[in-house]
Amino acid sequence: MRGSDGPGVAAVVKARVMGAPRRFAALSMVALCFVAGAGADTSEEIRSWGCNLHFAPFVFHHIGKAAGGGIRARFSASAQNYSTDRSWKGQEWSHYLVEDENGVTHHGHFCSSSYPHFWPTQGKAFEGVSVCKATTPLGQMLGCPLQNWRCACKDGDRCDKVYAGHNPLGTELHWITPEYLMQHWYPTQPPDARIAGLLEEQLAKDDFILGTKKERIHMQDVVCPEKEGIPHDMRLNDDVYERCFSSSVARIDQIAEEWWPNPKDWSLFMASLPVARVTVLREPAGWLLSQFFWHGYYNDAACDDISVAAAGAGRTDWSMHDLMTSRAHEPKGWMVRIAMKRILYLCGEHRLVQMQHGLVDDLADIEREAAGNLRNSFAVVGILHNGLDEFYDMVNQRIAYMDTTLNPDVQGLSHSTGSGEEKARCKARYKDPAFLQELMEASPEFGMLMRLYETAVKVNKFQKEELASCVAP
Repeated sequence: MRGSDGPGVAAVVKARVMGAPRRFAALSMVALCFVAGAGADTSEEIRSWGCNLHFAPFVFHHIGKAAGGGIRARFSASAQNYSTDRSWKGQEWSHYLVEDENGVTHHGHFCSSSYPHFWPTQGKAFEGVSVCKATTPLGQMLGCPLQNWRCACKDGDRCDKVYAGHNPLGTELHWITPEYLMQHWYPTQPPDARIAGLLEEQLAKDDFILGTKKERIHMQDVVCPEKEGIPHDMRLNDDVYERCFSSSVARIDQIAEEWWPNPKDWSLFMASLPVARVTVLREPAGWLLSQFFWHGYYNDAACDDISVAAAGAGRTDWSMHDLMTSRAHEPKGWMVRIAMKRILYLCGEHRLVQMQHGLVDDLADIEREAAGNLRNSFAVVGILHNGLDEFYDMVNQRIAYMDTTLNPDVQGLSHSTGSGEEKARCKARYKDPAFLQELMEASPEFGMLMRLYETAVKVNKFQKEELASCVAP
């Protein structure tokens, strides 16, 4: 978990962060929000991370239709003892060399789509869905734990995982252990007895989740007063969540909103977690058009029918059913749904809950939080237009234990949407500035996506310049 800390906002406030180890100096940016108050304008600041970091876990935020299949394979093939006898998806025993602050080497392991999404209601997602009704990231983290999964962090105060999935930003909130948070996250926060108390509660919950049936029965008076139907398996399933932990979520959310200076923007909270996230963004117009063909909307609608694409624009009360279902048989509002889902996934699962319950007052808050995450919560933001080689070079410089030059013959899946006259016509249409302006005027969601992409381009440029100044290990 060590690395050199770069200049920037974090350096200004790191001295005020009580007990923050040097390897977490870059994480201290969260303190700016507390030091300057809720009104602090950090909107244009881009975080400096440094290079040759040993932050773990490492999380690839996979955006569909943006070359993510190949990226997953490249990260899997970066393991030291990658086995060519198995698929890149089956490399759980391959390892990465992750050093701790004392220079001791630990083995990190690769996991692909191993963790479920957490939505306020059940649904369908590639990785599966579990239920969580927390409206804050702290509530998601401490009210909806997920342990003993097939790729769980089981080493107490370490979480040496390389994870790739379609999950929203912050998926690791559910599976980072409370021991890890106590050791590597809480010391970087302004001290608060309530937060420390919640972490202690989480330790008891983990013992309950990971224990044997006999141990859980012994503990249930404290953790789960409901005495009937404790499951035999050790997973925290939706039923256990509803009976044992859901009552604590509202209390955690209340504490979180009192504790955090700006409950409408949690991007600095996301940035404070000791995790290295990376992602690749694609130019929005081409990306949306690819989604249009991938989901089969072309069977019932024209790609440039704005009245269909932008139907329902401006909503702040999307239900999970309407937002998350591709619904190829009902193309009305396809662009708005896909754009809104992508923006919410750049915020975190707490925003999905807020949207479900009509708690989002202004789409501008959503955009501001997503932009803050792009600036501060991703160690590497790649731009597909610049080529994947550039992205891989950035990752290699940023993360000491990643080497994407290994096993170059390993290739991931390609999900092409094909070709044809209609697709060629649509591509030309979606490059027309006048048409794109019409889309932006019809759909604030499309406008938000375009501006967020501009932010990503700026972050990418800043990060490349920062990494260029790094000294080789």
